[in-house]
Amino acid sequence: MIAIKLEKNHGKLIIITGIPGAGKSTLAAKMVAQGQADCFFEADQWMIDKSGNYLFQQDKLKYCHEKCFSSVYDALRKGLTAI
Repeated sequence: MIAIKLEKNHGKLIIITGIPGAGKSTLAAKMVAQGQADCFFEADQWMIDKSGNYLFQQDKLKYCHEKCFSSVYDALRKGLTAI
């Protein structure tokens, strides 16, 4: 885990890396639930269909990464700790 502190009055970014299925999302959710972070984002959040099912779409990948980046950026600007 890498924690990066930005400028004064900005939030903190925690980056979790690992192979698929290693439990990154589970760890991030647990950290939020325990108050160790305010929110977490992952590109997969934007690949959920209207029924709530995960549906990987290669053509949507760039959009998902851009949404994830902008969400993290907004959280950090608000002074939140984001994963």
